[in-house]
Amino acid sequence: MALSALSANIVVVAQGLIQLSRLDTPRERLAEIAEISCHALPAAWADHRG
Repeated sequence: MALSALSANIVVVAQGLIQLSRLDTPRERLAEIAEISCHALPAAWADHRG
C-alpha cells in the first residue's frame, strides 16, 4: 500500500476518534477502535506497547 494511502487512513481514523470522543463515546470503545485500526498498518508502524 502506498505511503499516501496509509497516511490518509491514519488521518481519517484520528478524525473519527476525535469526533467519537466529542460524542462521549467511552474511552474503552475508542481504544478498541484504535487497536483495530492498527491492524491495517504495516507492523513497523503499529505501536503495540499498550
